[in-house]
Amino acid sequence: MRNILRKPFSLLAVVSCLGLVMALSLGCGGGGDTTSSTVPTNGAPRITVDLGAQSSVTVGADLTLVVEATGTPAPTFQWRKSGQPLAGQTAKSLTLKSVQMSENGATYDVVVSNTVGSVTSSTTTLQVKAAPSASDISGVDSTGTAVKLSDYKGSVILLDISAEWCPPCNADAVPLEQLYQKYKVRGLKVLTVLAQNN
Repeated sequence: MRNILRKPFSLLAVVSCLGLVMALSLGCGGGGDTTSSTVPTNGAPRITVDLGAQSSVTVGADLTLVVEATGTPAPTFQWRKSGQPLAGQTAKSLTLKSVQMSENGATYDVVVSNTVGSVTSSTTTLQVKAAPSASDISGVDSTGTAVKLSDYKGSVILLDISAEWCPPCNADAVPLEQLYQKYKVRGLKVLTVLAQNN
């Protein structure tokens, strides 16, 4: 009769999953144990939320650009304008304050890096839009002359909205006249938009 010797052996399997290395020791034959341990691994940065191709903002408003990234060790950020680093702008977001029309067409991106490597975000181009203007108000004055609000551009205007059938509105006429008399030498104009019964 022949004896077969079954000798235990180990197999080291290395599996990389989500930035971790898992080492498995598998036993066979002699009832070996199965164990596992996790060992952190370094990983180059990967951008998970990128910039859009264009970023729109109304002139005078603030705009915040945001990039999200992963990596081990944790990545750092360096924002750039037209390819040039912006001093002190090393957060994952960049806020541009009171954007002016001169910024229209400017490009921004961010370099994300750690000790393993670096990656650059997409470049976004600013589209600065003019602030919307109010609609012009037009009508005729008490003499029948056509008048537009834009005719008074550059003046200090008190715009009164009133109606013939509104007693509180009519009561405001005297104080408004007094205000006008007091400040007309300083350029005050009082315009009343009057809703009539007919």
